[in-house]
Amino acid sequence: MTHPPIRSYVLRQGRFSRGQQRAYAELLPRYGLPYRDEALDLAAAFGRTAPVVAEIGFGMGETTAHIAAENPGNDYLAIEVHAPGVGSLLRQVHAAGISNIRIVAHDAVEVLRDMVAPGSLAAIHVSRRLPPRARRSLARGHRLAGVCGSRARGPVRLARASQYGRGLRAAPRLAARDQVRAARRAARARSVGPSLREDMKMRIRRRDFIGIVAAGAASGLISRALAKGDLPPGIAQLDGTALVNGRPAHAGTPVSLGDRISTGRSSQAVVVVRNDAFLLRSQTTIVVNGSNGVLKDMLVGAGQVLSVFAPKPVAIKAASASIGIRGTGCYIEVSPESVYFCLCYGEALVEGPGMAGAKLVKTTHHEEPLILRDESGIMHAEPGPFRNHSDAELVMLEALVGREPPFMKGGTYPAKRY
Repeated sequence: MTHPPIRSYVLRQGRFSRGQQRAYAELLPRYGLPYRDEALDLAAAFGRTAPVVAEIGFGMGETTAHIAAENPGNDYLAIEVHAPGVGSLLRQVHAAGISNIRIVAHDAVEVLRDMVAPGSLAAIHVSRRLPPRARRSLARGHRLAGVCGSRARGPVRLARASQYGRGLRAAPRLAARDQVRAARRAARARSVGPSLREDMKMRIRRRDFIGIVAAGAASGLISRALAKGDLPPGIAQLDGTALVNGRPAHAGTPVSLGDRISTGRSSQAVVVVRNDAFLLRSQTTIVVNGSNGVLKDMLVGAGQVLSVFAPKPVAIKAASASIGIRGTGCYIEVSPESVYFCLCYGEALVEGPGMAGAKLVKTTHHEEPLILRDESGIMHAEPGPFRNHSDAELVMLEALVGREPPFMKGGTYPAKRY
């Protein structure tokens, strides 16, 4: 009976962005290793002698980049056939200056069979989507008792002894470093990487946080106090830590035009400046500027911020993007790769270097989110998904300054609620 060749992957489609394509073409020669049907000198490939961990099927590379950065004493041979994922990891490695990753864009079964000598790996980390037959082949070929899922915390770790079958047992004479056990077959809680784990925690805290602030806004106490001038502009609510002009802040800390506000890790803050309000998520930095007591421009240095503004022109600077708005609500995320901009309602003019002309955006209820990318000095505006903010948060912010979002009809949410 003839069996089909073992593969470590299942072909899948995905969007290959221009930034990922450029990274694949320009950075793979620097951080990559070509597949060859001959043994690889790992010490020469990494420029040193250190424990080498094979990372198989790293997806978009976030967990692999995190593990490598947290464990500089190990070297990581990252193997993936999905071109967008390879491009994504290359961008992360280059941006963070990670030197202990080498990438092979080829099938892992063939790479480990032809390029890596048995016993030369300290461990194998694999994506849980790797077919079981491929896992067993890798384990046997490299004298391992199995393979474990990637773990983002701490040094290289061994999973508990749980083999794939009776015939797959750890040989007693194998070195401990060669014994990477198999993942359990029984159902258990989903294992998540650091980014998803952080996102799940923040979603729960966001829900509770909105309830606390919205309760005060709904009662009218905060908005009436603001209208009367009894409550000075500043941090209306804080969950975690924040800085104002580099100094520790707390709920009630005043914020004036010209101030720089930053939130700490796993923190968020609601900030009110005159008739404008902001919800800053974790590790976000903004600077609010203006004159004569009126906010006129805002710089988003990093992170994620949801903003509502009184009817007036405001210029927002986020990375290389310039956004002019008037009396609107918007959500912005700034990352090393791009700027995410969702005009929740209102009108905005988006500009950037090299653009043929400013892009006019008009919305009433999140109709046109954009991804803004600076590629080779030219700003590109691409359609994006709706993400990471909600109508409830907009209602809460507007209530703090005595207003209601225009998509609300007499206090009622629209049929499509975000």
